[in-house]
Amino acid sequence: MEKQEIFDKIVEWESEAGEDFLDYFDGYLRANNFMFWCMGRRYISKENFGLWEAEWRKSKLEAECANYYVCSEDTPYAIVKTDDRYLEDDWKKAYMIVAEFISESPTYIRRFTKFLEEGE
Repeated sequence: MEKQEIFDKIVEWESEAGEDFLDYFDGYLRANNFMFWCMGRRYISKENFGLWEAEWRKSKLEAECANYYVCSEDTPYAIVKTDDRYLEDDWKKAYMIVAEFISESPTYIRRFTKFLEEGE
């Protein structure tokens, strides 16, 4: 499954569910896997990864909840920093990064497929 197809399925799911995808997919997404991958892809700096990791080790909500670490107004290590999380360009950028991450891992493609099949 390619990233554009995954992105389109996320958009379709949100449209049908009337809910935020990350609110529901968060349980399938492992923050440490995603953030380490983002650092490798240079979506996040090594310094911000270290900041996120320190918060994650303390079980801080912002470090564990995808709605904060993927796209946020006030989380310093968010992958996409925005003035408003619901600005279309920022939202698309954030979800395209999530779709890219999913598309590159057979494990996450399976998790995503299961998520869609179960109609979370």
